[in-house]
Amino acid sequence: MVRQEWLSSVVGRLQLEAEPLLFADVRRIERRVHECMSSVPPPTTPVETLVLRGVLVEFAWKLGKSFHGRFHRGDVKSCAFRPGPELQSFFASDCHDPVDAFKHWVTQYFHAFERSHPISIAERAAHLIERDFDRPIDVATLARQVRTSRSHLTRSFKARFGVSPAEFQRMMRLVVALERIRHDKVDAVSLGIGYRSKKNFYRAFMVTGMTPTGFRSLPEDRAMEIIRGLRTTLRLR
Repeated sequence: MVRQEWLSSVVGRLQLEAEPLLFADVRRIERRVHECMSSVPPPTTPVETLVLRGVLVEFAWKLGKSFHGRFHRGDVKSCAFRPGPELQSFFASDCHDPVDAFKHWVTQYFHAFERSHPISIAERAAHLIERDFDRPIDVATLARQVRTSRSHLTRSFKARFGVSPAEFQRMMRLVVALERIRHDKVDAVSLGIGYRSKKNFYRAFMVTGMTPTGFRSLPEDRAMEIIRGLRTTLRLR
């Protein structure tokens, strides 16, 4: 027997996580998958275990194919990498737990993907911004760190992420603020993400159309939906 409410919950959770995973950084995808899989309700019978394995195989196929297509903006004909062969590891896995088998596939697929698709200058810069998001940004310094010119970095970054490095940092700070504000004090959050002025913090936060207090009052699922939306916009993990 398969519990209908369990299957609906599994499918709903994967659908909710599909877009954030699709836009995750290839170097952080494993962590995102672990977070995603921790929220998938476990099977309780052998039949449910078999069904979950089938659902995750399909999810793996769609994720791998879509991730590859997004990377190339839909033009994959010139790329020799093919998502299909890596999926065989899912079937060949010795893991009895389908979630563990899926994690094993993720490790193999995205390591192969990264070898075939060297990280770009814009993505290296984004990684540095994410790491030091609470520090003032200097695009010229950032360009030197990734060994390119300021103008080339700015053009490449906007083509890849749709925003400038400075705007990317502001939105990155907002993502972290949204994640922390429900549990920490406003002053602590403001300072922790690099704002020395509470006024500037409130101005940045109002991009959401809410005050920190208003965001705190949202139901957990609605708050997480907003955070995931911002992460998807930035193509973060």
